[in-house]
Amino acid sequence: MHEPITIEHLVHSDSFIACCLQKDAQAIRYWQQRRKEHPEHQAVFDSAELLVLSLYRFGMEQDLCEQEERLKMMIQPPPAITPANVRKTSIRIAAAASLALLILTGIYLFTRPKPAAWVVLSSPAGQLRHVTLPDGSTAWLYSGSSIRYQQPFAVRSIQLLEGEACFRVVHDSLHPFSVQLPSGRRVTDLGTAFSVQSYGSLPEERIGVAEGSVQADTFSVLHAGEGIVAAKRSGEWKSIPYRSTTADWAQGNISLQDASFGELQLVLEQTYGLTIIPDTPAVAACRITTSFRRSDNIHQILDALRLIYGITYTIKGNTVHLSGTGCAN
Repeated sequence: MHEPITIEHLVHSDSFIACCLQKDAQAIRYWQQRRKEHPEHQAVFDSAELLVLSLYRFGMEQDLCEQEERLKMMIQPPPAITPANVRKTSIRIAAAASLALLILTGIYLFTRPKPAAWVVLSSPAGQLRHVTLPDGSTAWLYSGSSIRYQQPFAVRSIQLLEGEACFRVVHDSLHPFSVQLPSGRRVTDLGTAFSVQSYGSLPEERIGVAEGSVQADTFSVLHAGEGIVAAKRSGEWKSIPYRSTTADWAQGNISLQDASFGELQLVLEQTYGLTIIPDTPAVAACRITTSFRRSDNIHQILDALRLIYGITYTIKGNTVHLSGTGCAN
């Protein structure tokens, strides 16, 4: 049966003490194996070993003091030994040992590494959420989107979990701000406001720059008004114009550039709480460029799609059926 891995148990374990003092080859092999099996407890092992070695050194110092006292007794007559003296000496040694253990335990509790805490921020369906990050940067989370970051926020790294978000970054060249997309692609601030998009149901990810510039992994630097669409699996990408601004995000305006029909479908469903169904394959193959306000009536948006792309529609309750012979762009 394996021994439990706690500081309290380890400092009282004979085999662990023998391992720390390098006095038992079998104990050394055993605890080396336990360390390999439990890398998550390395801080506990290290702290317990520090306590054992410190108390051992304390004991060695006590032995030296006793040897010194013996030499003094050989030179001068020893004081009368009484039960009270013996009792005082024992109390002093016990008190010193307890104090050393208390101090070292306090050091461990104060300095032991704290597990990083994840902070998750989400925007409910149909809502746009504006948040301020710990470094003063701000983010707008589109409907149904979520991000997370580790606290403390010293690394200034955000993970986009789902959806779309726009960031206005407090620039710090010594501590760059970055956003990692679900594909692993990372966008690094070079002094900017930018948006990122990655939906689990869509095969593409998007990056757009509203102000300044960003470095997107191995892509060339993107400047204001520029964007890219990248396939998640193949990594193939193409440049697109980017027309949104942080003011658009703040006001809830929505802009789609060369968007797949799936993206249009997702945006309309999340914004208006509808179910969008393409009745003909030609409609589902369309790529859409359009913009609208969240406050616009769904009929206004669908009428614009009909005029520009030849997409007709019928609405039955909360379901919208789209059809047509193909996009007229």
